[in-house]
Amino acid sequence: MPPLAQMVQSNVRQQIEPTYLAERLSNPAEFAWGDQPEPPTLRFVPTEIPEAQLNIALLVVGLFTFMLNNSGFLLLQAFEREREARTMEVMLTSTTQGQLLAGKLVALSFCRWRRWGWLWGWARPYMASLMGWRHFPLAAILTSLPFLVLGYLLYSGFILGVGLLLPSTTSSAQAQLVLRVLVLSPLAGAYLMLLDVDGTAAVAFSLFPLTAHVLMPLRLLLTAVPWWEMALSFLLLLGFTGWLLGRVARLKMLTY
Repeated sequence: MPPLAQMVQSNVRQQIEPTYLAERLSNPAEFAWGDQPEPPTLRFVPTEIPEAQLNIALLVVGLFTFMLNNSGFLLLQAFEREREARTMEVMLTSTTQGQLLAGKLVALSFCRWRRWGWLWGWARPYMASLMGWRHFPLAAILTSLPFLVLGYLLYSGFILGVGLLLPSTTSSAQAQLVLRVLVLSPLAGAYLMLLDVDGTAAVAFSLFPLTAHVLMPLRLLLTAVPWWEMALSFLLLLGFTGWLLGRVARLKMLTY
């Protein structure tokens, strides 16, 4: 530093009222950077769950939720077309309410599920090579199928009920946003389940009928679930689904 600049700097420091500030400026602090430990990695899932097992569980749950979101609204669109074509009255006079409801669910659902079955069979080898696993846990998948089927029937009943209560296409289209939130809501509980698969929140969500069809299969793919929890969850889901479909069939008869 030039001598003139040093003299000016020294005079300025001497004129500072608090003496400790002048001493501080005369002896500035020096920072020495040493070897610091790396910050911990932020993870949203526990490390004790194997990555391949977690990939399988999330893939099955995500694929089913996507199928439910698309297939269910196919029922609503078909119902609106039949209502606008005035064919619902003819079907009600020639069939019983159980036959009509079962035929609509089975026939329309079969078309969509067959397409997804072809897609799944075609994409499975590629996903297996990318995700690092070769075989599904067959026992857990087969145990999860009844929950997935009942969940599909449950939300299909909700969608058909909306089609009956809201006769106009515009009003039913507005209700689709609420239905989509209802369909995707079980995924919010999946995060709590990943934090503690056997915790109180995980058990409660896997027993609740509106979320059991997604979260109970997720638990089955991640941990060993007691048989009584599976049985209780299945009975609650079966009873609630049967009650809802019965209400929808009764509502259909009263509407038409």
